[in-house]
Amino acid sequence: MDEKQLLKVFNQKWLIKQKLWTPLKRYWKGSPYEMLIALYSNRFSKNMLKGYI
Repeated sequence: MDEKQLLKVFNQKWLIKQKLWTPLKRYWKGSPYEMLIALYSNRFSKNMLKGYI
């Protein structure tokens, strides 16, 4: 999945569907944005994500 595709689908609902709810909740308090920042070190901003637009 390229960056553009990721940003179109990346949200809490998609992460749950991908079976990533436990790490999302445990390490990032359920915040997809915090997860993305931790994994990609400030590569994306909140307004780039589908749920924050």
